[in-house]
Amino acid sequence: MTPLFQGSDRDAKMYILYTFILCHFSAFGSCCLRFRFTKAISRSMPLFMTLSWIFTAAMIVKDIVYEKEWRLKEVMKVMGLSNAVHWLSWFITSFVMMLVSVLLLVIVLKVAFVCSSISIPLLSRWILESRLTVQQ
Repeated sequence: MTPLFQGSDRDAKMYILYTFILCHFSAFGSCCLRFRFTKAISRSMPLFMTLSWIFTAAMIVKDIVYEKEWRLKEVMKVMGLSNAVHWLSWFITSFVMMLVSVLLLVIVLKVAFVCSSISIPLLSRWILESRLTVQQ
């Protein structure tokens, strides 16, 4: 393992002092705070992404179980609802729930500057397509 500083102990202390002064008493303070936020969020972001997917999947399963329990599909079929409209309503409901969690993830990723070089529509499309692939 290589040491963090190749110079003397005095050089290390000067580096820490300059970093402290730069981050706290200059115009670059917000950059240091952003870097700290990015560093803190980088460890927990995979957990947030997994939990948001599990939340949407659990909500969809809960709604399906409710529909099966109360036999809502049969009631709607008696009223004249076709299968295509029924599946379309399920797709729209699931899509909206996934879209909310994807937009929250994109906001967190853009605020944390984790994916600062990717545009917001491209990032949200990528996450949403991966969610739709996993859901089916």
